[in-house]
Amino acid sequence: RKGNAPHSSRWADASLPLNVDADGDLMLLHPDGSEERLVAGGKGSVTDPFVSFDGEWVFYSQFEDLKDRKGHGGAAADIYKIHVKSRKVVRLTHQEFTPNTGAAQWAKDPRKPEPGKTSQPYPICNLGPCPLPGGRVMFTSNRNGFEMPRGNNMGFNIPFQLFVMDDDGANVEMIGHLNVARALQPV
Repeated sequence: RKGNAPHSSRWADASLPLNVDADGDLMLLHPDGSEERLVAGGKGSVTDPFVSFDGEWVFYSQFEDLKDRKGHGGAAADIYKIHVKSRKVVRLTHQEFTPNTGAAQWAKDPRKPEPGKTSQPYPICNLGPCPLPGGRVMFTSNRNGFEMPRGNNMGFNIPFQLFVMDDDGANVEMIGHLNVARALQPV
């Protein structure tokens, strides 16, 4: 559901996945037209809902806090699923950062600059969960700390790679290498 932003809402898309307003809730629409909130967006926002093949679960991404973000983006996002009947919420990703340690000397905490070390000045975002046959879930993430040679039209140079994981969040595997969110498009 649309957030309560005082301006026209921003909706995430493939080229601008971080372009989203706060207060976006995950809603259940009943056959009689009534609505029920499954997950409140709060300071963050729920995006990218996808229903499981059996109709029992809804997978979604949730941004943590979009109210106080500075500039573009600035909010971490993780993937969850909710069991529709029981309302049990399961968190599938946990802000994992998995950079190529051979490509740079990373700071102890990659989000905090350290002299002579590489840091990641933007949040980790796990987005676009999509259940697959056989109990796997495909999603995109910037967890590897890659950078594009140029930014997109909001000034970012954060590419998202394609990953798969088990539907409980285990066994994460990168299957797309620097190919999502305009990373390889010509200038």
